[in-house]
Amino acid sequence: MAFAGVSSGGWGGVRAIESLVNAVREMGLIATFTDVHFPGVQDMFDEQGVLKDEFAAQRERITRSYTELIWMARVLKAGREQSSS
Repeated sequence: MAFAGVSSGGWGGVRAIESLVNAVREMGLIATFTDVHFPGVQDMFDEQGVLKDEFAAQRERITRSYTELIWMARVLKAGREQSSS
């Protein structure tokens, strides 16, 4: 499971993510280490919902988060297949 935190303030949902991680683990799910935060989200996107150029670094963080999530899914799938044989 990957997390994205959104807020109108400066922390980008950090506390919300922190509180969800333990609950997710209790349900037997795996949480990625690469979270994405959107602080001041109201200023990050234009009227069409496209990320503004000055926040382009977010694209890299989003890509890292998705890459980690996909990698973890593949590794866990292979592990399940290996252990069931």
